[in-house]
Amino acid sequence: MAIAKAPLLSLGTRGRFAKTLTFANWKGLNIVKSYARPANPDTNAQRIHRAFWRQALYSWNHYERLSYTHPAWNKLAAYSHQRWCGYNHAIHALTAALRLHEHPSFLNSFANEGLETSSFELIDAKTGGNGVEAGWWEIWGGFNPRKLVLLETVYGSGPGVEFSTPMLAGESMWLTVRKDGIQRYGLSLMTAES
Repeated sequence: MAIAKAPLLSLGTRGRFAKTLTFANWKGLNIVKSYARPANPDTNAQRIHRAFWRQALYSWNHYERLSYTHPAWNKLAAYSHQRWCGYNHAIHALTAALRLHEHPSFLNSFANEGLETSSFELIDAKTGGNGVEAGWWEIWGGFNPRKLVLLETVYGSGPGVEFSTPMLAGESMWLTVRKDGIQRYGLSLMTAES
């Protein structure tokens, strides 16, 4: 329904009129255009994309719901230069990983195993079971969450992958993991134990 607050085509007309005309304000100009029915072609590419999106949402709601996983993605969002929330970062990463791998793995948690070694546990994004994706995992870390550097690249497969941590006892470091150019975990602050 078109709403007119003054004569037609004046400052206050917006909306559509009988599915024939659309009144709008575009870049400060009042315009009238013929009504165009929104297109939603059901192409094969769209069906595939929607399937990845559905799987990513399912994974976020069922497997990424651990008490420390959501806050990790939210911390990543807080220190990221992109203006996204943690949910958007996670869904973006999940859909990208689902496109590349049959059973993509994401970090479930970090574990500090002493001064020199740590590990992370993997979870399968499709099944919620132990992650089995093998490959080169990039460990990024630093003392400033906005300036992380590549600490190490390790080859491993799930459910657990070990890596070295260059920290002194009681020292804290921000850590995250990437694989194939895709973020696989949010951002976590790890403190070295003696």
